[in-house]
Amino acid sequence: MNNVILLRGLVREKRHWGDFPKKLEQFLDGGKAIPLDLPGVGQKNDFPAPLNISDYVRELKPELDSLKRNYSGPWSIIGISMGGMIALEWLALFPEDFKTGIIVNSSSSDQVSVLKRMSLETIQMIAKLFLKNDLKEREKAILNMTTNMTEINDQLLDSWTQIAKDAPIKRETFIRQILAASRFKSPLSISKPLLFIAAKNDRLAASFNSEKLAKKYSSSFLIHANAGHDLSLDDGPWLIEKTIEWLKKHEAQ
Repeated sequence: MNNVILLRGLVREKRHWGDFPKKLEQFLDGGKAIPLDLPGVGQKNDFPAPLNISDYVRELKPELDSLKRNYSGPWSIIGISMGGMIALEWLALFPEDFKTGIIVNSSSSDQVSVLKRMSLETIQMIAKLFLKNDLKEREKAILNMTTNMTEINDQLLDSWTQIAKDAPIKRETFIRQILAASRFKSPLSISKPLLFIAAKNDRLAASFNSEKLAKKYSSSFLIHANAGHDLSLDDGPWLIEKTIEWLKKHEAQ
């Protein structure tokens, strides 16, 4: 049995995983796949967003400790984008918490310069999005920027627009999360096995970011040929397949 914690990226919350956690759970032999909200988003949108990635870890760790009291078995962590940065820092600070980590479409400032991690034009475009008052227009623009394979239909767009209405993102949260992510330096070493996954056509975090991190830790690296930044939405079945293969590989270790 494996249990999995799921962490989203910049100004995204756990509802943006959609049905991915439930679909993943079907392959976990009774284990749980549980997404957590970062401070500043979702159910925690009134919480201040930390300026350091390590502080996100310390905010989230009590939630995992509570989950471990309720669900037996080993735990792994999956993080997309900024969630991947938090996962790496968590694995370094508290290696006993997880058996393994899967890091998707992430990056770090010590491996790639700021403007190569995310271009200035992209940062400016994202910043403009969060100045928009039309939430539906904003969410459509985000989906267009982060997906390549997904049909952006009315049902998906209405769902994401409702999320934005339910838990509005403060501009301060956006700025503080951008600063935390831009300053993140990957840990010197991580003792747990890591799988880095990148999307070849990611327009937010180029795939070489993940490849460089994989080389740093002498870790496994996979690349999706067509997906964009939001890999769990673009090709959830593929990500689930690779996740289960990885977890089973390390089940007996």
